[in-house]
Amino acid sequence: MPRLADRRGVVRRRPARTAAALALTVTGLALAGLGTGAAPASAADGGLTFVPGKATIGTPIYAVTSAGCPKEATNVVGYIFGQGFPKAGKIVVPNQDAPVRHDGSFGVALQDNLRNFAKEEGIKRLSGPYRVEVRCSDQFLTKTSATFSGTVTVTDGENFTAPVPKKPPVAGVPDLMLAQVFPAYAAAVKAQGDARNAELAAEQGRATASPAPKALETLAAPQKSVQEAAARRPATVGSAFTVPVLVLLVVAALSGAVWLWTRGGQPDAGTRTRGAAAVTWPDDDRPRTGAGRADRR
Repeated sequence: MPRLADRRGVVRRRPARTAAALALTVTGLALAGLGTGAAPASAADGGLTFVPGKATIGTPIYAVTSAGCPKEATNVVGYIFGQGFPKAGKIVVPNQDAPVRHDGSFGVALQDNLRNFAKEEGIKRLSGPYRVEVRCSDQFLTKTSATFSGTVTVTDGENFTAPVPKKPPVAGVPDLMLAQVFPAYAAAVKAQGDARNAELAAEQGRATASPAPKALETLAAPQKSVQEAAARRPATVGSAFTVPVLVLLVVAALSGAVWLWTRGGQPDAGTRTRGAAAVTWPDDDRPRTGAGRADRR
C-alpha cells in the first residue's frame, strides 16, 4: 500500500483512499440506523369511516378508525383539511388519551360540527370533499405511529355524506348513534325504550293504587254527604240560624222580666205598689220588697 511521508517522517494515506474509507463508514452507519429504527407510520395506517353517514352539517360526527392504534401510542389528535381550512389542517379532535384502543377499531368524537368549524375559519359555505385525519401519537405529539384518514363530502352547503363502518367499533360511539347505522342497535335501543316506558307505567299504576288517595277519599266522603244533605234541605230564609236566634231572644226576654220584677217591685192588680212593706215569699231564699231589692238580715 503506497504511503507518503512528510518532512517529519509521519506517514499519511493517499487522499483518495481516505475519502473512500469515509464513504464506507457513513454508508455502514446509515444501514445500521435503518436496521434498528422504528417501522414507518404507513405500516399501521388505515381508513376512517363516520357515524352518521348522512346528515346536516350541524350534526355531531364520530370518526371510526379501521383498526386500533399501535401499542406505543397513548394519545390521538385529529385534523380536517380542505377548501378554506389551513394547509396544516384545523384541529377537530384535541390531543387526548380517552378513546385510544389497541384491540380494535374505535370511535372518536369531533369536538364540534362542520358548520361551527367553518364559522371559526371564516368559511361562508362548505362545499366538496374534506379530509379528516386521526393520528395515533405519544402524549406530547412528538411521534406519530399511525394515521387514519377518511373523507366527508358536503353536497349542497347544508348536508354531508360519508362512508359508514361495516361493523360496530369496540368502543367510542354511543348506542344511539350506532342505531343510525346498524339495525341491530336500532332494535336494541327501541326495546330499551319500551322497557323503560313499561316500568314508568307500572310505577304510575302503583302510585294510583296506593292507600293514601283512598284515605283522602274517605275523609272527603262525610263532607260530601253534608253538602248533599244541605242541598236537599228546603230553602228557607235564615234556616241555618233561626233556632239559635229564637233561643237568645227568649233568654233575653226572661232576663228583662226578672230584672223589672226585682227592680220595680211585684205588681198588684196590674199596678206597681210603691212604699209597701216587705213581703216574705214561700221560698225564703229569695226575699223581695214592694219598692225594691230587700237586704237580707
